[in-house]
Amino acid sequence: MIESFENKAERLLSFEDQWKKNESEKVLIDGKEIEVQDIYPKDQKTKIPVIIGLGWSETPDAHKGNIKIMSEQGRRVISPNSPHGIDTEKIENYPEIELRKMTALIKTLEAKDVEKADIVVHSEGSIFSVMAAYLYPERFRNLVLVDPAGMIGKDNLPRLASGFSIDLIKQIISEMTKEKPTKDQTTGGGPLDALKAANVLIKSPLQAIRSVFAIANSDIRNMLKSIKEKGIGISVIHPVDDRAFPMEKMQEALGVEHLDGFYSVKGSHNSYFLDPKPYTLLIDNALDDLEKKSKERLI
Repeated sequence: MIESFENKAERLLSFEDQWKKNESEKVLIDGKEIEVQDIYPKDQKTKIPVIIGLGWSETPDAHKGNIKIMSEQGRRVISPNSPHGIDTEKIENYPEIELRKMTALIKTLEAKDVEKADIVVHSEGSIFSVMAAYLYPERFRNLVLVDPAGMIGKDNLPRLASGFSIDLIKQIISEMTKEKPTKDQTTGGGPLDALKAANVLIKSPLQAIRSVFAIANSDIRNMLKSIKEKGIGISVIHPVDDRAFPMEKMQEALGVEHLDGFYSVKGSHNSYFLDPKPYTLLIDNALDDLEKKSKERLI
């Protein structure tokens, strides 16, 4: 039987009420007040919550549709609004900007008293989230990487920027030419989130540029192999029309030594949050499959 979360007060609030409450009640993390969306479902599917790792320039608002649907599947979802991370010590051979974001993720789990979590990440989020699982394997159970960065080796910066731009412009035009938004799009992830992303970049342009260089120069495949060997489940969900990280390059770069599952889907780089329902339901199924595989390994 499905069990109820201990935090009954939070469960009794609607999704929108929880969202507004989290927007107004910031979480103190290393002396910095950060908005952390922490959404409880009415009924619990698993005691292990999902922490959302955000891609380049993204905030929880862009993923509101994903978070809502994930909570409807019975999962507690946590997403810190810290697009450039928090101050942390440098580690040789690790990009500083990704260490900042990794630290924000780990410190959020500590602030929320979460001992172990599943990770669901988009794009650049794969880099700092895989680093987190590599350096703190005891804190994580399974990873689902959507349109992941850091998999195809050192990249050409102009090609990468062009790929991001083509996908984003194409999807904004597509969304704006629709007669009316779908129900899922009204919860976040529509074309106006591009303006929010731009605001993130304008506020911290240097950090944004550092993130782009980290994306272009990161290769986290060896970390994936190590994480998988330690028993952490890993699946990738990748759209066939992703211009930022082309499908053919992803298929060439990744093998059974890196992953437990690979899902090829329709869409392009930002379809994950622009069309959240099919992606989020697939993510939920992928997490279920990884949990089953984990239990089978223990038998």
